[in-house]
Amino acid sequence: MMLNKQTPLLSFCKSAFLVAVFLSWITATVLFVPTLSAQTNPKNENGKTEKAKVEQPLELPEFVITGVESMEVPGGAKQAPKPPAKLKTSDLQRFNPLDKLSFALLPQAPLPTLQLPAQERSGFLRGEFGMFITPSIDAGYRAVLGNFDLTANVGGTLSNGHLPNADFSDVYGSLASSYLAPEKFLFFGGSRTDTYVRVRNRGYKFFANTDTVNILARNAFTLSGGVQTVGAFDGWVYDMGANAEYLSLATSLTTDTRPLENTILNGHLLGKKVVGEWSFGGKFAATMQSVMGSLTDAYLLAPMAIVEFRSANKSAEMRLSAGAHFFNEMQRNSPGTLTFRPAARIDAVLHVSSSLSLYLEGFTGVRLNSPLELVKESPYYTVFSSSALPDSPITPTKTLYNARLYARFQPTKEFGLTVGASSEMNEDALVFGGRFRRLGEIPVYRDSTTIHRLFAESAVFFDSSNTLIARFNANIGTSRRFGIVSYLPLTEAALEYRRYWLPALSTTLIGVYVGERWFTNGVNGGFPINNPPVLPDFVDIRLHIEYQFSPQFSIYARGTNLLNQPIFIWEGYRERGIFAALGVMLTF
Repeated sequence: MMLNKQTPLLSFCKSAFLVAVFLSWITATVLFVPTLSAQTNPKNENGKTEKAKVEQPLELPEFVITGVESMEVPGGAKQAPKPPAKLKTSDLQRFNPLDKLSFALLPQAPLPTLQLPAQERSGFLRGEFGMFITPSIDAGYRAVLGNFDLTANVGGTLSNGHLPNADFSDVYGSLASSYLAPEKFLFFGGSRTDTYVRVRNRGYKFFANTDTVNILARNAFTLSGGVQTVGAFDGWVYDMGANAEYLSLATSLTTDTRPLENTILNGHLLGKKVVGEWSFGGKFAATMQSVMGSLTDAYLLAPMAIVEFRSANKSAEMRLSAGAHFFNEMQRNSPGTLTFRPAARIDAVLHVSSSLSLYLEGFTGVRLNSPLELVKESPYYTVFSSSALPDSPITPTKTLYNARLYARFQPTKEFGLTVGASSEMNEDALVFGGRFRRLGEIPVYRDSTTIHRLFAESAVFFDSSNTLIARFNANIGTSRRFGIVSYLPLTEAALEYRRYWLPALSTTLIGVYVGERWFTNGVNGGFPINNPPVLPDFVDIRLHIEYQFSPQFSIYARGTNLLNQPIFIWEGYRERGIFAALGVMLTF
């Protein structure tokens, strides 16, 4: 497919946008920060003054520490967790997908949904209708019944498609529960148990297909559920849980009429003893999966010893896990052999002051891959048969190292700046690329990759009506097989400005820039060529306008790709141009 030639005006807009991102940081740091008042130290419930804590990071998945936070157990006594907060905007956002596809290459800059009233109502109902005959609906409700906190949501989107064979459907629902055990339970008293069930069904076609007779279509059904309990007893902290995910991927025009089925089971058990500022313990985790129609089984066993440190004034925290990963290494025409590799993980933070914190994350070990995760990233990926075992989608990836170091500067609650860098090296990493298939499939191949990143994010809350957020990422990736890492942009940037013009009227203007990306459609079996093809850079301008008639009812309008750029996330797949939608939100 031929790409449209960029106009001088469009090139100027891209250049101006990048300059605006950098100037926003410089302006906020040099001109705005010195004028902000010092942040006061909050007081706890006993009236004693506490040191100000650094606020949580903004949504930037490159460096958000994931996992379950350890519970504090002062004096070895049990401690009951606080009841969960009511339904907030962040809860609503995960019910509001902007598109049928995940813009995995873009920084996380979603358009906001309705800002809930101060009384934080328990339920919501959102309806929307957009271009290309695209209706969408979301509904959610939260109820507290005794010690149970229940949240449910359902939703779906249909679209006639912006191109022939680009129509799709997406229907989903979930139910989550949190339970706070009363003190009458000896061991589980004060513990918290979270459970969830999610279901989703997506139907879509491969509209990049060049064969107009054989139209490739796919139906992806996913079901997942899990349970986790975290608590403390007599100086011991425990964390145990299990979850399962199931994928049924039915693709037309295949020789095997059975759908590909992928089942993943995860379980873990953690226990540690708190001794003053130190904690000692261990964790055992296991992952097992099966893939029907491709491979039989894969597993990963991870016994780990854990040492933690938390200073009395909480100025320094560290968690070190070390152990081994046992997994089955896949071989052609063989179920695999048992393989061992050392594994370790470190998470550390040093609060230099109330306004500056330093973070370090590091990992080495093994992780299993799966078709379930691949289809989330690229719905068009090629489903391999057993004859393509060397590039199997469940071949374990060996991470030699993955390290992140960043600093978070938060002098006041009105300004925050995070800068950092990361580096990783992997063997048998799964990369999208290779020979482009006739029916529009995006192949996956194994490769040894090295990726270095620089990232930064800044947020300025000028007042209650104006907020400015800027993000920037720079990526350098190399691979042993192709020399490049396909679909990895060299630069990414986003600028987001939110303003309340009136108490009931707000706007959000977002600009996202994604630099050029190389991809290896290649020749001779997908090996590189002298001049690899390039997906062009683009600027995606988004606008969200909302007016609230009452605390219970509001309307909004939103638009994406307002410059009508030829956005290609995957080779051959041109995303829709200008998109506009009108919606209503009802809370109760």
